[in-house]
Amino acid sequence: MSTLRYTQRLEEAGFNRRQSEEIVTIQQDSMNDTFATKHDVEKYRSEMQNEFRAVRMEIINAMLAQTIKLGAMQVVSVGIILAAFQYLR
Repeated sequence: MSTLRYTQRLEEAGFNRRQSEEIVTIQQDSMNDTFATKHDVEKYRSEMQNEFRAVRMEIINAMLAQTIKLGAMQVVSVGIILAAFQYLR
């Protein structure tokens, strides 16, 4: 609703012009302090996307590290088994 229309409706309800304008100003100030603007939403959306990218990269790096460790353990295990077979011959 436009501030002009809101002021007019307050006047129709019995408030004088000064009171109506002050009520509208106070409410606008309150909304400006409380509500997010499109710019705020876009800013936080962008920040969240960057955070999600960083978390995804951390997960991918952790998975890669675990895959490398698992592969190394398999190589060592096969080496131990082969050494045991050689020793038993």
